[in-house]
Amino acid sequence: MTISETLSIYEDFLKSFVPLLKIEDEKGHRKALIAVDLLWERSSDDELDPYAPLLVLLADAIEKYELLDPELNNFIERSNAPPTHKANTEPKESI
Repeated sequence: MTISETLSIYEDFLKSFVPLLKIEDEKGHRKALIAVDLLWERSSDDELDPYAPLLVLLADAIEKYELLDPELNNFIERSNAPPTHKANTEPKESI
C-alpha cells in the first residue's frame, strides 16, 4: 500500500470520526458515549494502543459538552464539597 493510499483511507476515517468530536446536543452526546464504549472494548492497557488517542479525544469532547450543562455542574460541585453534617463518632453506651 502506498502512502497516498494510506492517507486516503485515513481521510475517509476522519470524515466519520471528527463529527463525533463536535457534540452540540444530546443526540451527539449519546453517539460519543457509544463510540467510547466500543473503543473501550477494543482497547488494551498497552501504552501504544492505537485506540487510546481516540478515547482521549472523545473523552475531552464529552467533558467539554457536559460542562455546559448547569445541572451537571451543580451536581459536580455538590459532590466535591465537604459534607455538611458530621457523623456521630462518640461511642454508644451499652445497656
